[in-house]
Amino acid sequence: LGNQGRPAFIAEWIRYARAATYRPKNLKLEATEKTFWIWWRGLQPDWRADDGNGRLLRREGDLNPLRLPGKNGLLSVLAALFFWGLAARKQRGAGGEQSWSTAVDDVLWIVTGLLSASEAM
Repeated sequence: LGNQGRPAFIAEWIRYARAATYRPKNLKLEATEKTFWIWWRGLQPDWRADDGNGRLLRREGDLNPLRLPGKNGLLSVLAALFFWGLAARKQRGAGGEQSWSTAVDDVLWIVTGLLSASEAM
């Protein structure tokens, strides 16, 4: 993945050699949510435009642009969701849980699509 728009806490996690014990300090839910969605949307193929309700379209299309293996690939997206989820749980009631859940669901849809495409090969 390119680093354009990548959340700063992911860059910091990478600087810490992706340590399993790393935890970002004082994540602000609103800023984390905004940064994640901008970054995630920027990684999507053109056909996954916004559906008009703030969600990305889900339909048949080429997911290969998102086939990003390696330590700087989709692992970084999963790490971002993990850190965001920890912050949402810690700050329960601050309103970040729904957007986080939507993001997890969208990333899961992509990963499932990538796995299905790999099995079909």
